[in-house]
Amino acid sequence: MVHISEMSWTKRVKHPSKILSVGDEVEIMVLEVDPAQKRISLGLKQTIPNPWDTIGERYPVGTKIQGRIKNVTDFGIFVGIDEGSTAWCIYPTFPWVQRLKTSLGSL
Repeated sequence: MVHISEMSWTKRVKHPSKILSVGDEVEIMVLEVDPAQKRISLGLKQTIPNPWDTIGERYPVGTKIQGRIKNVTDFGIFVGIDEGSTAWCIYPTFPWVQRLKTSLGSL
């Protein structure tokens, strides 16, 4: 069985049918074999590179990037910086975030 947490490095999979269909051929990796329980745990995401392994190469410290605000919370904002990568900005770090939170809160 492939658990939904083992299907994607970057996407939150709510249901396997959102990314796979019956009859699809896939490459998977055996993660664990439990003969006593007669279970095999499989992983789909392990067959592709983990984008978090190279995030420092793509975004070195000091790099200016643009992103789209994904969520505003009481403790900061989450900014989508590329496909599946989200950065967290805490309010004390960026004074403009508090102004943004105030503006969005009044909508």
